[in-house]
Amino acid sequence: VSASAMSTGNILKLTATGISSGKAFEISGGSSITSGALMKLTSTSATPSNGIIQYVADSVTTGKILSISANALSGGKALEIAAGSSLYSGSLIYLSTTTTTGNPSSAVFDLQATSMATGTGINIATTGLTEGTAFKITNSGSGLTSGSLIDISTGVTGSDGGDNGIFKLTANSMTDGKAIDINVNALTTGTAIEVIGNSALTDGYLMHLKTTSGNALNPVVITADSVNTGTIMQIDADGITDGNGLLIEGGSGTTISSGSLLKLTTTTQEPDNGIMQVVANSVTSGKIVQISADALTSGEAFTISSS
Repeated sequence: VSASAMSTGNILKLTATGISSGKAFEISGGSSITSGALMKLTSTSATPSNGIIQYVADSVTTGKILSISANALSGGKALEIAAGSSLYSGSLIYLSTTTTTGNPSSAVFDLQATSMATGTGINIATTGLTEGTAFKITNSGSGLTSGSLIDISTGVTGSDGGDNGIFKLTANSMTDGKAIDINVNALTTGTAIEVIGNSALTDGYLMHLKTTSGNALNPVVITADSVNTGTIMQIDADGITDGNGLLIEGGSGTTISSGSLLKLTTTTQEPDNGIMQVVANSVTSGKIVQISADALTSGEAFTISSS
């Protein structure tokens, strides 16, 4: 069919209004295809606003608009979209919907690989990225209540379950910058990070921070220089009996010289209630402060000095 001068209308039109289980157009064969194709569409248009290929099925409510079956696929690709280096404001894949009441059990983009035991479900490679973003979720609205921008759940159990982390971030070559950056400038009564809901903890950790650096000046820093009332750090341990609300262990032999396990420093001149306070007004017997120094020979267990 040759219609090079045609600009509008249809070159080929098939009408099959009454079809139910049949096919309006079928191409079969191709058991020996290598670099060939059963169907090839070529266009030199630079601005096809409605698509080189259009599927219009606006009356469909259930079922599938496009179905690809590739059960024997092992190392190939069921769908490949490749673009050159000119991509700027466009997209290789663009999904859009105007629905306002999505079903919690379904999704706009749904990836199912429930039998997969090894490998990767989604792989994003952006080796050349410098100032861009590899994965971005934006919610410009203000109506988010019980929903979440990211929801990760797993049913993993057992002693070896999740050994490498349900959420894993690896940046071993990073020397400067931030591995995780959280900005909540307008936060008032909320919580920036919350770890709750555990009632079975024994020798595990709700949070574990560790470094093997011998030159770490400040492994953990809390900066709240603008706070003038309230509490910078609070530990609640109302149920404690034989344990410790705060335990600091360190130093052995002669390792500690001019250092300290606990040091409080201030430049204030008139602290009405003390630089350090111990409030135990309900104690009737026992000890408020206990210092044990059984091996002490020529040192001092407690020193108060003033120049």
